[in-house]
Amino acid sequence: MPFADICLGDRESCPNEWPVLSLTQDALSEYTVTIRDAQGLPIPLEEYSVCLVAKDAFGSNQVYLNVEGIVDAEEGTAAFSIPCSSLTRAGLFLGELVLFIPDPESGSSSSVEDTTSTRFCATDVRYRLPCYVEVIPNLANNTYWASCSGPLTIAEIRLAIRDKCVEDNFLLDNVEFSDTEIAWAIRRPVEYWNEQPPPLRPCYTPANFPYRYNWTVGVIGELLRIAGPHYERNRLRYSAGGLSVDDKDKANFYTNLGDRYIQEYREWVQQKKYSINVGNAFGSTDIASFGNGLIQDRGLSY
Repeated sequence: MPFADICLGDRESCPNEWPVLSLTQDALSEYTVTIRDAQGLPIPLEEYSVCLVAKDAFGSNQVYLNVEGIVDAEEGTAAFSIPCSSLTRAGLFLGELVLFIPDPESGSSSSVEDTTSTRFCATDVRYRLPCYVEVIPNLANNTYWASCSGPLTIAEIRLAIRDKCVEDNFLLDNVEFSDTEIAWAIRRPVEYWNEQPPPLRPCYTPANFPYRYNWTVGVIGELLRIAGPHYERNRLRYSAGGLSVDDKDKANFYTNLGDRYIQEYREWVQQKKYSINVGNAFGSTDIASFGNGLIQDRGLSY
């Protein structure tokens, strides 16, 4: 390839991309993060403490995760040791690395209650660095599996689009989508469900959206569609060794295929919401509610 896809596997090349922190449900998780600002430059950490916070959605009033890390100022990193008791739910959460100035006397933030509350408004906070926090489901946890449900994972989406490793893409010699792009795409279909009329409760998040098959269809559509503009912007026909190559001429294919997946998902949302809404209005839509017993008594079958 004449031009490398620099945004994958190299965070400094894409400083605006939110990192994805991958943890495991119901298990002690150790994670070390290199702290950089929006320009991709290391932040001097000598005077800061770092706290990792996460919640389901932007409008949520409940904090899912709140852990203070151990800062290594020389390496520019913060190491988090997250107990299993803090990782009781799986899903893809919105996170933030909060850098604040600790109280010199107590060794903690003078506004620690504000720093870790749902308001996130401590006066001594200096940086808020957004991220995604993926908590991979624990198979032994029956919270999801009893209802045949459970959150999607980045690994599952990579498998669905066969973008698991470099060997899957011999022409690109790289994975096509970053973890950040997949995390963004996982959240999109859930947001569409919540915003598409009629409004229904509960308001779902990537931690409790129950329709995994159709959700996967929507995620694939979002990924394919965001790839279209990328290929269009980077398209350049060139000649090498007597051959004319236009390996980025894929914009229309990705856009059209993505639109088909998204349309399939949106049609399903419309039908599913209609069914739920009718059920809420009339109590039930199954055949038993419309006199199945009477039909059987008359010798008819359903």
